[in-house]
Amino acid sequence: MTAPLMEDTVAGAFDRRGHPAKRSASGGWRSSYFIIGTEVAEGFGYYGIEANLVNYLTGSLGQSTAMAAKNVNT
Repeated sequence: MTAPLMEDTVAGAFDRRGHPAKRSASGGWRSSYFIIGTEVAEGFGYYGIEANLVNYLTGSLGQSTAMAAKNVNT
């Protein structure tokens, strides 16, 4: 009997073509580039919305810049 981590395929996991996922050909840095790129995009989105919210609070609602920044950051 072999250890589960020594087998080349992952039980119950399939690649995008429907073939059994192989440990040697899936995951690794290809997957991590996608995850890192997603996290960077999430950061841009968060800070963009934060800046727009401060503009909205100071313009439309008439808050001071200090009060708007306090409300956004808490």
